[in-house]
Amino acid sequence: MPRSAEQFRQMQEKRKAKLLSAALYLFATEGFDATSIDEITKKARCAHGLFYHYYKDLNEVLVELLSNAKEKPNLLAPLSEAKEAGGLAGLKKLCQYYSGAAKAKKDEEAEYAKMLLQIRQHNKVNKSGIKGLDPYPVIKSLIKQGQANGEIIQIPTEQASEAFVNLVFGTLDQRIILGYKNNKEINADTLIKLFQIR
Repeated sequence: MPRSAEQFRQMQEKRKAKLLSAALYLFATEGFDATSIDEITKKARCAHGLFYHYYKDLNEVLVELLSNAKEKPNLLAPLSEAKEAGGLAGLKKLCQYYSGAAKAKKDEEAEYAKMLLQIRQHNKVNKSGIKGLDPYPVIKSLIKQGQANGEIIQIPTEQASEAFVNLVFGTLDQRIILGYKNNKEINADTLIKLFQIR
């Protein structure tokens, strides 16, 4: 039986959503540079050529994922609010966001958080597309402010920033790999205490 125009449109949207979901998972778990179009189509269980029906390259997929995230504020780290709070208070806001993403029932929240946390490390990413979404410069600035205020431990700022990112990274990885039901919760207050001067 032939499909109606509406059925065809719905089928196309479903295929595209499968490609986006597969790309998000792979960008979060493998990294942008390590992800291939072939891996995305295999994960989405779609023909390799179908990818090119929707996208010309991986950067175009990333741009769409970021555009989708901007429409759902819970998927993006509250960078502006964290900067406004400054220092330790701003870092606490980010800890609460990452802890929430790790506890979320929907996989996409943890996947978006992790993808954006590591985006700066990838050479193939079109940097203009991620402007204002990379949390690392904000994390580094907040730690530096907190150290200047005597709130955060006095180790080199770069090392403290990397340590924070790695702790959050591990928490999000655990959530993505183990799933919602098997994940062990990490409390935002516990995470912040590792950096706070007592």
